[in-house]
Amino acid sequence: MEGIAWEWQSIDGCMNKAPMAQESSGRNPTDRGKKGTKRHILVDGRGVPLSVVVTGANRHDASQLKAVLENKIAEPIMEAEPENLCADAGYAGEV
Repeated sequence: MEGIAWEWQSIDGCMNKAPMAQESSGRNPTDRGKKGTKRHILVDGRGVPLSVVVTGANRHDASQLKAVLENKIAEPIMEAEPENLCADAGYAGEV
């Protein structure tokens, strides 16, 4: 796992249209209730993807924070440096 910038990580979500989706999608509250999905992505300090969780578009960011952090593809080998997480206001608040 050399080369991964563990000190700083960033998380964000992105909504996507899914007109042919079945029950795994959700009604997108920002697109007049049309079907959609949401990708929650965690990247390292250089933009390398560490975790991706796909949900229905109607799922709030804060409710997926734990799932994204638990779904990391790797963990740092040495715990010498603290890990910092950058997130927008959508990940703040209670689930």
